[in-house]
Amino acid sequence: MKKRITRIICLLITAAMALIVATGCEKTPEPAREPDKLAAELSASLKTYLNSQEFSEVVQSARSARERTELMYLKYVDGVFYGTDNVVQLKTYLNFINYIVDNGALSDSKFVSSPAAEQGWYGITDFLYGWSYIYNQYLQYCAAANITDTSFSTYLPMIKKYLQNVDSFLAGNPVEEEPVVKVAWGYSATNVLPMTAANLGIENATPHCDEVMLSYYEKDGDGNFIKEGDTPDWVGFSGRPMCASLYRNSEKYSAAYEKTMQGYFPFTDGWDQPLDEMVNLDRLCDYYNQTLSSGAGAVPEYALLTGMMHGINMESYVKESPATGENADERYNVITLWRNGLQTDENGNYIINNLTDMAVAIAYIAQTEGVSAPSPLGAYNQNSAVIKL
Repeated sequence: MKKRITRIICLLITAAMALIVATGCEKTPEPAREPDKLAAELSASLKTYLNSQEFSEVVQSARSARERTELMYLKYVDGVFYGTDNVVQLKTYLNFINYIVDNGALSDSKFVSSPAAEQGWYGITDFLYGWSYIYNQYLQYCAAANITDTSFSTYLPMIKKYLQNVDSFLAGNPVEEEPVVKVAWGYSATNVLPMTAANLGIENATPHCDEVMLSYYEKDGDGNFIKEGDTPDWVGFSGRPMCASLYRNSEKYSAAYEKTMQGYFPFTDGWDQPLDEMVNLDRLCDYYNQTLSSGAGAVPEYALLTGMMHGINMESYVKESPATGENADERYNVITLWRNGLQTDENGNYIINNLTDMAVAIAYIAQTEGVSAPSPLGAYNQNSAVIKL
């Protein structure tokens, strides 16, 4: 009798344990994520700016790749930013591509007398980079207006073929027409082509450029990086470090290089400006207790944006270059450095009043919403709008 009772008790215990496992009651609930105080404060400031007349005027007047690069961060925000007054401008620029098509292909010879050339683009390579941003702006407008327009997507196969042709030309292969590969200062064709492809969702079009970009991470026998970066230009971002963020998942990629080797002048003050703060993220942190500014109109905040698009934690930044003494293990909060430079209103609220600070605010908030490396690059996707203001 005792054995029977014991057996029944064991069965009851086993059944109870099975029920607990089935219902998941044995799991300890995950603690709720603590809200990010700074993200909340910046969200309020961002909402004010995005609803301002000043922002509307800036969007309407935006022309350069620099301005459009900053505007690309709006893809992370759930909202309507391009209205009917912007559509005419966007479609006008997009339609420029019509003038450089010849027999179903993009023609360098037709570009010379095209409206695109009259606007100042050096060649098709330069034009397509700007076109890729404008295309994404238009897609964001269409999504907000619930409009389906595939007319411009018909050009994507032509663009892919052209990118492949220029990539082959850069690799030293003969091509039928010699393309113009000159692009904006601070960029080169080898980084413009992959960024253009990424912005248009085009894959496997630039194998040579991809190889060149990854070659920056090669080291000599002593473990030193062989290559320096390209022209140090934070004025409109720099092509090489920005493009390099596309290769973060490659085995050859090196975050150490992106922190320390972003320009030809990593340890000198050329042109009467502190280039260290612009071209080298580690050296930027050496200016931690100084004003985040530059003597030549450059924008060091772009270094902050570049760090974030590489997935580098700019709130708790650890330098790659050797440090000694009491600063050996120091962590730098460059987000705080930037925040301390923002204006505040009479109530102590941060004021965002330009596209650059807008982009930094969006990138920071996007990170708190789970975007590991917020970037202006990439084809527009409605699912990117993780920020609800």
